Amino acid sequence: MEESRDPHPAGQPGPRTAWVADSIGPHLRLAAKEARTLLERRLSRTGASFGSWIVLAMLEGRGPMIQRVLAESLGIEGPTLTRHLDRLEELVLVRRDRSGADRRYALVSLTDSGRALCHELDAVAREANAQLLAGFSDDEVAVLKAMLRRLTSNAASAGTAGD
Repeated sequence: MEESRDPHPAGQPGPRTAWVADSIGPHLRLAAKEARTLLERRLSRTGASFGSWIVLAMLEGRGPMIQRVLAESLGIEGPTLTRHLDRLEELVLVRRDRSGADRRYALVSLTDSGRALCHELDAVAREANAQLLAGFSDDEVAVLKAMLRRLTSNAASAGTAGD
């Protein structure tokens, strides 16, 4: 029986592996995953989650919002936001006002407790961000942000160009 030979010597990537290693996608995915894990770990120490923090932060930054618009602004589906809001409302961190004629219309706003927690969580997020960017100069951070904005724009325009 003839021994099967690997066409690629040990330690040498094949063409597909080489392409993946050179692709920016896996690097972005891993960086995003690790950054989110760092932030989640820090937020969990306060009893919060990434999801609850981004909802509170969006409302703190933009003020009261219609629930549907809030979901769109966060880039999440309505049912996902509803679960976050149910929990945040239960904790008296947000309130939903459905007093309009259309009962599906809910204006979401922060309570005083929600605003205070948001400020606490923002401090946690700033600390995590500082740890994430440790060793980067201000110029490097500015270049990184510009490159990520360009990548995002390229991906968005490619998606609308009919692929």
